[in-house]
Amino acid sequence: MQEIAGKMKALEGCELFGGLDFSARVYMASIAHLKEYAARDVIFVADDSIREVLVLAEGRVKLSQFTEAGAEVILRLCSKGEELYPLAMAQESTYLSTAQALEDCNVLAWDASAFETALGRFPALRRNVLHVLSHRIQQLGRRFCNVCTGNISPRLARGMIQLIDQIGRQVNGHVEIHLSQESLAQMTAMTPSSVSRVLRKWEMLGLVTVRRGTIEVHSVFGLSDMLRAK
Repeated sequence: MQEIAGKMKALEGCELFGGLDFSARVYMASIAHLKEYAARDVIFVADDSIREVLVLAEGRVKLSQFTEAGAEVILRLCSKGEELYPLAMAQESTYLSTAQALEDCNVLAWDASAFETALGRFPALRRNVLHVLSHRIQQLGRRFCNVCTGNISPRLARGMIQLIDQIGRQVNGHVEIHLSQESLAQMTAMTPSSVSRVLRKWEMLGLVTVRRGTIEVHSVFGLSDMLRAK
């Protein structure tokens, strides 16, 4: 019972299970199993066969693709309560991206066939799956528009505001984004030198403080003003 209670708690705040009644959530918790990953562990690799539906119970994970030349492109950063691969719920046969733990993570896993059975048993769960898929498509659309923005300051500001919503952490009156400048450049389709130049300018304005692997945001409103920069 204690194990199921822990899984039930992990389902709280998860978009995929929102609105399910108590008995449905108990069932989903009972058929899930918990997996643990250390920081830098690879959870799955592109072209691996999809056998499970995975939801992040604790930690952060990045989803990436790699070009033929070996360059990494970060597609999405996942935080607590997010599914790691929504297309796994759409009957895809193999992963199209690679998932790597950015810190120690706990992941709830459901056998794909068992999850498919649950979709037929609980209509609310099926509706949530469709909602999640729609949400991810909208996120990709916004990111594409962001990449197409000509001016680099608005592009970077928009990308950072989205990251604040996804992985930002409130610390002593400011928001911390634990992400390297190189990764930030990948996610905003900018060069690392351009990101570094803009961040240095924002530091002089008091909007951010840059530390190794972390960006402190002191004024989200200030970043919003940058969206209107010419």
